[in-house]
Amino acid sequence: MKSFTSLSILIACIVIYTSTQAQSGRQSRCSVIIDPSYNGKVGIYNSAFKLVKYLKHSESKEEDDCLVFSIKGENDSMFFGTIGYAIAGSKQDGWIKKTKYIGLYSRAYNGDLLVYELPDIKSKKTVIKEYLVDLLPVISCRNGWVKVIIKLDNKTISGWLPPEMQCDNPFTTCN
Repeated sequence: MKSFTSLSILIACIVIYTSTQAQSGRQSRCSVIIDPSYNGKVGIYNSAFKLVKYLKHSESKEEDDCLVFSIKGENDSMFFGTIGYAIAGSKQDGWIKKTKYIGLYSRAYNGDLLVYELPDIKSKKTVIKEYLVDLLPVISCRNGWVKVIIKLDNKTISGWLPPEMQCDNPFTTCN
């Protein structure tokens, strides 16, 4: 009987935790990469926003390894999540500053990339006909959608990409 009570309490805690995370929006993750061509250091900050350490692509023991980041939350200037090496796998939770070297690639290989005004397929959309080969900087994350900045023909477009149009793999083209 005691183990049944313990199990019931554990299940109740899991349900409450999951519900709380869903309400706070923290359950939705976005996977991004640190631009493989970025040679600088990425500062990792703790919950008090104090610098804990730096990471660099070149610090991995694996050749051609690069940094990947799973966004779990954000504020105006920083993302919170798990950062680590794609191959070596060493990971750490922390905050990193929102910068242009945090991004992903488009999966619209034949053009016709749909960029939405809001993270919702029912919102207004812009169609980009060209295939975009460059890393798209990510400035926000909501429910698996990422808000990106696209520079095209001396024009800057800001909008949301749905999960199925995102490529966060630095080693393949996700096709």
